[in-house]
Amino acid sequence: TDGVHGGAEPDLAETHRRFAALDKAGARVLLMPGFFGAGPDGRTTTLGRGGSDYSASIMAAAPPAWSK
Repeated sequence: TDGVHGGAEPDLAETHRRFAALDKAGARVLLMPGFFGAGPDGRTTTLGRGGSDYSASIMAAAPPAWSK
């Protein structure tokens, strides 16, 4: 995310890059909590109101192997 706790904006390009790397590594199970993210410094952030639903839509838009 951009690192703003309580209303962070996800970095979609970086998120999708990481999902693609997991797929390339052969990972087949992904547990992803909603609402939480990490900023550029690795600190936990939250997406704010509606963040869990937003997380689900981010996952659905991930590279094809993860959205099957």
